[in-house]
Amino acid sequence: MKSRRVISIVGMAVVGVFAISITGASAATHGVCVLSGTANFSPGLKATASPLSYTFTGSFGNCQGVSGITSGSVSASGSGSLGCANGSSSGTAIVNWSNGTASTIPFTTTSAAAVTEVKGTVSSGTFAGLAAKAVIAFTTSSPQLCATTGLPSAAFKGPAEIGT
Repeated sequence: MKSRRVISIVGMAVVGVFAISITGASAATHGVCVLSGTANFSPGLKATASPLSYTFTGSFGNCQGVSGITSGSVSASGSGSLGCANGSSSGTAIVNWSNGTASTIPFTTTSAAAVTEVKGTVSSGTFAGLAAKAVIAFTTSSPQLCATTGLPSAAFKGPAEIGT
């Protein structure tokens, strides 16, 4: 059995934990989902951060706490100086919610050790104008590729939070 190792992959952070801060006098909304999917890197991620681009797709499942939203799907693309353990990037994510609405989120990411943080503001659609923050971890059964040919893809999974 191959051992699995958690690695931090900077460019994919937006698909992680979405914490959208709702400010102002209106009542806050708070919801949680489970997010999972796959990220693809070109060229593959290496041990040391270097220029590359990425795409990813994923799904939000078992969403609770946000009226009318039970699930969603996300796709994103971006680029930056990324590696298996550190780096930074920028990109755009589009989330299609189960209620037929969508959110567009331009984002930036930073990573150190096993933590990747993403920050952005929803630019259009559901939650427009609200801040978004994410933290995510990726797994692979082939971490040795970081030191050789480059890691071409990795799975991701984590909790997603909407609102505060």
